[in-house]
Amino acid sequence: LRESLSEARAGRALAAAELEAARAEIEAVREQRGAVQTQLAVAEERLALAGKRLDLADEQMAAAARAATEAEHRLREAEAERDRLCDAVGALQHEKAALEQLARHVHAVTLTVPASAGPT
Repeated sequence: LRESLSEARAGRALAAAELEAARAEIEAVREQRGAVQTQLAVAEERLALAGKRLDLADEQMAAAARAATEAEHRLREAEAERDRLCDAVGALQHEKAALEQLARHVHAVTLTVPASAGPT
């Protein structure tokens, strides 16, 4: 009976030790779970911030694209204005050359007409 009681006590002590080990393992897992949940929360926060930065970058890219489109439009308008001005300068140079030729002709005519002839 004593031997049986001793074996029962030893079995109980072993079971108690196993129970304590299981409790310690559960506590360790809970701590790990807490750490993982903290890491998850941090990762989710970083993900949210990265999403906001991505949205901001998208907005900046869209604004830059709009600015580039507007700049291209202004460039085309400036090029068209330059072409119009070049045409106008060419026409004015042609007109100047014609007027210079007319002035030379008028000067040549005034040299050949005697001053005593007077107006007719």
